[in-house]
Parts: sequence; C-alpha cells; structure tokens
Amino acid sequence: MLKEKSSRALETERLLNNRYTVKCLSYIGEKSEIKKTELLKFCNANALSNLLKDAESADLVEVREEKHPQTVYKITLTKKGEDVVDMYKRIESIMNDVDQDEPRKMF
Repeated sequence: MLKEKSSRALETERLLNNRYTVKCLSYIGEKSEIKKTELLKFCNANALSNLLKDAESADLVEVREEKHPQTVYKITLTKKGEDVVDMYKRIESIMNDVDQDEPRKMF
C-alpha cells in the first residue's frame, strides 16, 4: 500500500521537477559558492527568488547575505543539496551509458 507523501515531500518533489532547479543546483555545485546574480542566466529574477526560497526551505542551499557597499547574496549547497546533485549526475551517467550500449538481449 502506498504511503501518502507529507506536504514537505510534495513541495520538495515539486521543486525538483522545476526545470531550472537541477540546472541551478548543478551550477552552484560546480562553483562551490556563487552570487545570486550568476543564476539569472538560467531563469528570470522572480522565478529565481522563488526557487531559492523553496530550495532553502528544502535544505538544499544556504543563502547568506553579505553587506558590502551594496547587498550581495552568496549561495552554497548544503550536504543534502550536494547529495541531490550527485544523484542527478549518476542518473545522467547511467542514461549516457545506456545510449551508447548495444541493444541488450533479453534471453
């Protein structure tokens, strides 16, 4: 029997199904720490603000506010965020290997 998902699990699932989330998380993982403005190449400012708010609530990223002459937001992955990026990299690797393999015999 299937167990009903909690509202938090549903929110996390919705977040991970967002087409920008994996791109943004992967980019953050590649760079280790980035400025929020660097992610504007993936989506518009409103979508990015919502994505980061949701990702922070899901414990995938940490957003720090630094006061310089103007405010700068620095973003890093949490351990959970790193695990999610690693999972997507493994899936991508598996899919790439499948594409390159010869057709498998069933019997």
